[in-house]
Amino acid sequence: MKIALDARFLSNRPSGIAEYCENLITHLAELDTHTEYIVLIQPGYSSRLNVPDNFEVVQYDAEPISLKTVLRLNHFLSRRDVMVFHSLFPLAPLFFKGKLIITVHDIQPFLNMLSLDNKAGLMHTCSSLFYQWVYPRILRRADWLIAVSEATKNYLVELFPFLREKVIVIHSGIAEEWFEEIDDVQDRRVTERLALPERYILYEGTCRPSKNLKNMLRGFYSLSRRRQDFQNIYLLLALHDDGYLKDVKQLIEETHLSEQVRIITGLRSDELKVLYKKALLLFFVTKYEGFGFPVLQAQAVGTPVLASTSAALPEVGRDAALFVDPDNPGEITNELQRLLTDQSLHTELVKRGYENVKKYSWHNTAHRVLEIYKHLT
Repeated sequence: MKIALDARFLSNRPSGIAEYCENLITHLAELDTHTEYIVLIQPGYSSRLNVPDNFEVVQYDAEPISLKTVLRLNHFLSRRDVMVFHSLFPLAPLFFKGKLIITVHDIQPFLNMLSLDNKAGLMHTCSSLFYQWVYPRILRRADWLIAVSEATKNYLVELFPFLREKVIVIHSGIAEEWFEEIDDVQDRRVTERLALPERYILYEGTCRPSKNLKNMLRGFYSLSRRRQDFQNIYLLLALHDDGYLKDVKQLIEETHLSEQVRIITGLRSDELKVLYKKALLLFFVTKYEGFGFPVLQAQAVGTPVLASTSAALPEVGRDAALFVDPDNPGEITNELQRLLTDQSLHTELVKRGYENVKKYSWHNTAHRVLEIYKHLT
């Protein structure tokens, strides 16, 4: 049996899907040293996957979300005698003859399918046709769909009721490195290099409108005006530049927060860990999250979390985070203040966070995915 894993979302920049690809492949390699695997990556990916000899890493020169993936990739897989194809993102070759598994991380592709207002003219028409025609057909073609949360599964089934019997929920894990202690040298090096303020709250993620940064900035602005000591608290935005960074900078100007908000980009995972550890709290009142790695990362290093009631965040954070309506800036302000001033709440959320994060393991994720492979062959 030969299994191909499409990991072309692996990137030199951090992202949730890249995190999924790297950790799932690494732990599959630990569990299965006999099956023959092919791992597809993009030519520009410069890191090295730590896999044994039964894993062959192959460059496939095409964007993951492209017509070449949909219409041509099946020829490559056929020449390689692939029996099972697992796309680690929600797109796959439409005419692949073998068994097909697709991991669906969040609802963003389907939001694109339903609303493409940011595009115009011919580009709008082409994108609309791509999403509306291709996605439903490929999802229907799949033998199994892996949703990384119940929230993602529920949305899929609501949008495409015919998928109900083929969607299985397998939660993602959290990398072991987040449980390792940060040494003093690393802490000092990152703090000095980034000139970290003494008191700050942290957001980490992309700049897309679905991240709700507009309401988060409004909530933070109101907080900073409530008490004088709150004016000494910074908001650090550890951002992945995805084309919307300019819009975020404009939002900061509009909310008159230039003196209290700092943007940091291009961080490595070890640097991010220091930022998480030293933050007063993780500020993650986003929308449409399919899973929510930052919530678990904060809990692993003992940082309390303010998240939103939207999508998968309550499912992942459970009773170990504070949740707020992402569409209510006033409520965001109130809960920020509560978490910053209520020491007993702060302590309790840290304690619960340590317990909650233990429930998520890449070893368990990989083991359940491997069971699907065995079931199909």
